[in-house]
Amino acid sequence: MATRVKRELLKLTAISLSLALVGLVGLNVVIPPYIASLGGTIFLVGAIYSSISVARALSKVVSGFIRDRLGDKVVFLLSRVLYTIAFITLFSATSIEGVALGLLFVALAMGFELPAFMSAAATVVAETTFTATFFGVILTIRSAPIVVSPIITGFIADNYGVRAVFLIGVFLSLISLALLYKMNISRIGTIERKPVERGVVLRRDFLILVTSTYFLFTSLSALIPIFSHWVVKRLKYSYTILGFMLLARNITASLSRIYSGTLADRFGHLNLLILVGVTRITALLALSLFKDPLLLAIAISFHEILVAAPPRSAYISKVFSKENYGKAFGTIGLAQELGRMTGPLLGGYIAEKYSHELAFISLALILVFYSVLIVSLKILTKQHARNREHTNIYKLN
Repeated sequence: MATRVKRELLKLTAISLSLALVGLVGLNVVIPPYIASLGGTIFLVGAIYSSISVARALSKVVSGFIRDRLGDKVVFLLSRVLYTIAFITLFSATSIEGVALGLLFVALAMGFELPAFMSAAATVVAETTFTATFFGVILTIRSAPIVVSPIITGFIADNYGVRAVFLIGVFLSLISLALLYKMNISRIGTIERKPVERGVVLRRDFLILVTSTYFLFTSLSALIPIFSHWVVKRLKYSYTILGFMLLARNITASLSRIYSGTLADRFGHLNLLILVGVTRITALLALSLFKDPLLLAIAISFHEILVAAPPRSAYISKVFSKENYGKAFGTIGLAQELGRMTGPLLGGYIAEKYSHELAFISLALILVFYSVLIVSLKILTKQHARNREHTNIYKLN
């Protein structure tokens, strides 16, 4: 048993590293200011980000069907092909429409990849005692290049132009495609499946988790486009300075994925999800007050001092059987995309009509709704555990 799980964890690590290569290109560093340089407003930036979330949401649904029938490898390869097309389109684009089309392909690529990856990861780490911790480790490996991508991308954009960033993306996508093609990953996601549960998506506790995820991602998805536009176009700092700010944020996020999982295993998954809301509200309120680069870097980093993915994923892996991971993670993914549709559009509108500072405050208020929902989920979970109405509920306390 232990040997098999260890083997599957090593295989999952190799897949994570191969998928992670594309993350060396930090599109959020260059896209908002690049659209602005082509004549777009911050509201248009938000509208584009919101629009492409529709494509990502649809591709997540399709991804689940493809994975169930053809396996993870087909989905992963398809996502790399779409990434290649996306970067070629961005490199060739000379208008806002061309950039939007490239981002559409990026959204499709991400949508195909993420549910398959999370389902494969859940199938493996659910076999372990420290589920949230292992989720944090796997997600950290998957996002490792994202830590340094802002500074690398900012340097390349300042010295060689934005189109050079897109060209590098083409090469990285092709390398990732080749590595995944050579891997034997057909067995990921086949460990000891349990009987299928019916109606899992309509469970009250899961609906609360889905709704809270929507509010979390409404706030999260709006932050970086607004922040990047604000720093470069309003505060007049360079791409490189912006890259350093986001580098600090990503380093914090990378480390917090591990210790957030460990803390969740120790103190409760829902307790960690509540603290995620509290810390991010604090960070967003601080961003509305600061202008100094160092203070901005500290505030944007504090926003990631705790992350929701490890405890949320571990909670799902314990509450549902493996046969239902695809539906559960797919539905959570849909909630994330609905948040991504709403957030940038709403945040961009507030930033353009009023101010960037008020936009940050609005994003903090959205997280208040998220936090209230997680508290209600915690209360409901305690009631289920106490009354023993759901024998498969995960007892967190």
